[in-house]
Amino acid sequence: MKKIYIILLSIIGVISSCTKHEDIIDTSLQPGSILCSDGSIVHPSLFSPSEKEAIGVVFWCNDGNNPNIKETAYAVSLEDLEENPLIDTDEDIANVSEDENSFDGAANTAAIMNFAIKDSLAYPAAQKAIEYAPKGVTGWFIGSIAQNKAISNNLEKIYSSFSIIGGTHFDGWYWSSTEDGAGKDTPKVFALISSLTKGRATSTSKRNSFKIRPIIAIR
Repeated sequence: MKKIYIILLSIIGVISSCTKHEDIIDTSLQPGSILCSDGSIVHPSLFSPSEKEAIGVVFWCNDGNNPNIKETAYAVSLEDLEENPLIDTDEDIANVSEDENSFDGAANTAAIMNFAIKDSLAYPAAQKAIEYAPKGVTGWFIGSIAQNKAISNNLEKIYSSFSIIGGTHFDGWYWSSTEDGAGKDTPKVFALISSLTKGRATSTSKRNSFKIRPIIAIR
């Protein structure tokens, strides 16, 4: 009888061990991971507001399939910035991409700023994104249309983390930093905007006003 008891205990131990193994959570860097003000990135299940200050949520991680992308990941901010025109011009901005598949929001935003400063133009939306510094963390920019679509593709995981850290849900249309390349003259006047909830994009005058949701690169 004693032997049977020992065997049963062993079986229970194995079952218990398997159950615990199945409950293990993958806490590696992934969409939904929380970016903190100290530069650390934590899984939502491990986030403690008494220990960390959240400033963003990861929406894309580099799988190594695109050698042109050097960044490890990108994170989106927790709040909208107010509606503003992208830039006060009807010119094709040098070094701003029209590629709807490129993750070049940082380069585009910098090019908008440089163009505006050179010609003494207002660039309210781009300037707000560049000056954004939650908890003193700088380096934010307006996402390209491809980066904005990546946000839409991971909406459920982003919102799940927002519910933990108090992020504001997306609503309406947001600037991208990508010019409209549909026609020969369209880049002069138009840039693309995104519906981050639906993954849709459309074109509008750079002088129109839309919200900004800054993003940041994680290297």
